[in-house]
Amino acid sequence: MDKYLMDEMRGAIFCDPKFVENFLTIEEERKPLLEEAIKGCPGGFGNHLRDSLSGERALYQPIVRVLNRIKDAVDKVRSKNHLGMLGQAFHDHHKTSFFSEDPEMSRIKPDLVMFEGKTESWETLVMPIEVKAEHTYLKVGMKQLARYARGIFAHQIHRRYVYGMVICRWAATFVRFDRSGILHSRPIDMRLQPDKFRRAFVGLLMLDRDGLGYDTAFSTELTPEGRMEYYVDLPAKAFPTVHQSEPETTPNVSTSHSGTGASNTSSEQIPATRELPTRRFKVIQRLCHRKCIRGRATIVLRLREVRKCGQRQEAGRCGSERSKKKPKKAEWEEVSGARDYILKMIWRDPNKRPEGEVLKRLTGAYGVVEYLWHSDKLKQGATCHEPSATTCGRCHDVTPAQPVEQAINLGDLDIPVPEDEKEKEPEYDGVDTDRYTGKLFTHRTARIHTWMLVQSIGRLLWTAKNTRELLEAILDGILGYWHAVNQGILHRDISDGNVLIREPGGDPQPVDGDATRDTKDNGSSPCPGPLTVIRSDSPCSPESGITQDNHPLAESRKALQLMLADLKLSRDARGFVADYDLFTTHRKMGPEFFGQSFKRGWIDESNSATPDVEHSIEAGPDHKRRKPNSGSIPSKSSGGNSQEPGQSGETSGSNATQGNKAYKSIDFRTGTPTFMSVRVLRISMGTPYEHHFMDDLESFFWLLLWCVVEHRDTSPENGIAIDPTQKALGLLRLLDRPDSDLEAIAGSKSMILMDCGNETIEATLEACKNTWATDPAIMTVIQQLGLYFHNFV
Repeated sequence: MDKYLMDEMRGAIFCDPKFVENFLTIEEERKPLLEEAIKGCPGGFGNHLRDSLSGERALYQPIVRVLNRIKDAVDKVRSKNHLGMLGQAFHDHHKTSFFSEDPEMSRIKPDLVMFEGKTESWETLVMPIEVKAEHTYLKVGMKQLARYARGIFAHQIHRRYVYGMVICRWAATFVRFDRSGILHSRPIDMRLQPDKFRRAFVGLLMLDRDGLGYDTAFSTELTPEGRMEYYVDLPAKAFPTVHQSEPETTPNVSTSHSGTGASNTSSEQIPATRELPTRRFKVIQRLCHRKCIRGRATIVLRLREVRKCGQRQEAGRCGSERSKKKPKKAEWEEVSGARDYILKMIWRDPNKRPEGEVLKRLTGAYGVVEYLWHSDKLKQGATCHEPSATTCGRCHDVTPAQPVEQAINLGDLDIPVPEDEKEKEPEYDGVDTDRYTGKLFTHRTARIHTWMLVQSIGRLLWTAKNTRELLEAILDGILGYWHAVNQGILHRDISDGNVLIREPGGDPQPVDGDATRDTKDNGSSPCPGPLTVIRSDSPCSPESGITQDNHPLAESRKALQLMLADLKLSRDARGFVADYDLFTTHRKMGPEFFGQSFKRGWIDESNSATPDVEHSIEAGPDHKRRKPNSGSIPSKSSGGNSQEPGQSGETSGSNATQGNKAYKSIDFRTGTPTFMSVRVLRISMGTPYEHHFMDDLESFFWLLLWCVVEHRDTSPENGIAIDPTQKALGLLRLLDRPDSDLEAIAGSKSMILMDCGNETIEATLEACKNTWATDPAIMTVIQQLGLYFHNFV
């Protein structure tokens, strides 16, 4: 994990000289309560924080006592004014780790912690604190605190940002982790500046859940097994008009967005006047949960609607036994017959259009994910929009980008952290971080929190029932991709998690592409499907003065219509393409597609591989990219690390120099290396390039090859999956190298394409010895496609 953490945070650590004013100051109407809490706090801390104490272990309990005395004063004020309890008392946790499915996470032991309730887990951790014995250990303390923040983000889908502290001897540095990186205060000496520390810490403890970084659209309940169940309230206007196939439900208006199940210590009263008309959904499955701090931080959830037990149903439906177990809790049950939805949340680059802007114009097309709604999340409590608004032109939930400075030698986390040796006093490399650049700058780039709802439910290609379903799903994905290209959109990340098999049970997707959803509410108008005549007033119609017949893509559009007609696709689409996060436009068709003039600064309208200004790394500790890394369906499918433009497998920095350290060049390539085209893989680091639709089409080929080689048959004797042959493993390693050597992957792919040209690929597939790789239809498709791309390359 350390390598990814260092790459992710390099060049993204800044000091805000006004940290307390910017983040730890509550709203004006609550300031009298803050002053009341400060008056209730103890005076100096000298009796507890004595100079005679030495060593890190000896500092834990004195610091805990000081923090809890302040917290007790704050809790009294919060309780008296019905603000809810923030969490449990701080306590020493340095001997105990938390359970995690990630082996690396399960070994991490924060020094001091505060949990929401009595259950101690990553899911309930509110705030970690790292303690160090020397002032020169701030950098190593920051690295360890970043590990804890990563653990919180990896386990809590409702955390937008995380606060923590590094206390070096008695010098406390407040730290905020968000999707733009790390912000920290200048150290405050708890002994020499007790008033300043007390005011800052009370301000932190007086924040509401929104201020502490929780997404208040989510609520939680603990299961009897101690696992967290998540519920999310979504705007009712995000959903289509109720059809006969979907039971009507009454929108639920919640009076509290928080709940911790076994304990209500984190309850936060939210004024009912701010509540939006909502429908409540239970998170059934985490399809994607990126284990990162900085970057897009993609989370994809499968949702199922719920309502309060007994609502619109006969008495006794829930059962008295269940009610007795949790008499004080509001219980929720799934709505019978309701369909599932997919909710996707990301932190987008402000210079790039939301993915939803693309999908709402492509929706209805064959082989494209079915879009419902999207919005930038609004700033809670803002007065620039109505309480019931879901969009606002003036405010967003955005990471702060105010002028900041940088501590010398603290622009990265490149410092070793030795393994914990039980009670042996730890020793670290000391680093002087007391000096600052002194000059304020705005190198920190904002990210905007966006959520999107779709109704296409898909499963990964490796779950195909047979090779026919696999080929049909990939074919449908290609047809959907073709339609997007005809509208001016390039996907740029065709990979194992982005081409999916449609699950039954959703609304049918007709071949003629007729949109069945009224989009007037959100101002969108879906593009017609491939067989639909494009009207001149359509948002996908050509620019003024260009007719359909003389449009540069007129022939391609007609060819797609003829292709669909020749295939006589009367069935619903078997597969579809999703995840247009990394899209770009081509042929300068951005203004035509989006129905507005070109905006200088949009990085998705140039296709010149302009880097994402954040160069964020979305890779987790596991090199292989697994889409449902937290879900209930185990994935066999894997690939390389999906990259944004400007991202590097080695570093997230640019050619700029931070402090005394020069960072590596920008990587302009996008996609997943396992599925990238040979041409893209061979582009040198730091070289801008123009993505071509043939690059994406070649990615479909590598996706098909990966799926069939990786396939594992089930043993007829015991039903256990048969291990892949050495030939299959060798081929997979060529496509997914542990060292992420893109030039080597390109060379291996060129050899594979050459094998398709001389027809020796059939022997390679035979040696894989599974029913997919040896299927004659599969062999023919791979050989012919490989030959085509070999000649093209």
